[in-house]
Amino acid sequence: MSDPTLPLKNRGKLIGMICNEIHDGGEALDNIPASLVKLYESGYWREFEIYNGTVVRHERFIDLITGDLPNGFRTPLAFIDKLMRGTKHEPKWQAIKAEELEPAAKHGGDRAEQARDTLLMSHHDNTEGILRRLKRDGHTEQLAAITAGEMSVNQAAISAGYRKRRASIPLDNVKAAIDVVVKHFGNAEVLADVMRRMGTDA
Repeated sequence: MSDPTLPLKNRGKLIGMICNEIHDGGEALDNIPASLVKLYESGYWREFEIYNGTVVRHERFIDLITGDLPNGFRTPLAFIDKLMRGTKHEPKWQAIKAEELEPAAKHGGDRAEQARDTLLMSHHDNTEGILRRLKRDGHTEQLAAITAGEMSVNQAAISAGYRKRRASIPLDNVKAAIDVVVKHFGNAEVLADVMRRMGTDA
């Protein structure tokens, strides 16, 4: 897709096609993860011409995603998160956001920013708040692992202490439930707790 000599008008047509696919929905959405990553790597989004002859420039890719029409896609990052989830393009998307999102406000700073980060952190499907906090708090190892595809955003949040590890336990099968508990805590710790509850030392 990348051609540094591609005219600005042609770049705009390509970007417009991707925007239309996002808003049209349906099966076209399956192509969006690959299309967005290719568009990012091409750099066409940095400068292009829209239908009325206006030249649009963006410093950040996420501004193209969230910006108002016709200069942007007017699409929430959370929606793109859902499209990317589980695809081979998800690590690249998370790396883009980790690079471009501003660090969250430090404690005692902008209260509105802190409130927004808390709200974003409360939604499992939205990774923006986590990435902002990781960048703010200097968790460079976790950010590097996300970029390399070695760690999910959720795993990074757990590693940084933002979230606690959780597991789904089936309530209709005792053996399956015990297997989940043993997997996470180990036989010795589970057995010791059972014995304590029964009033017997392990």
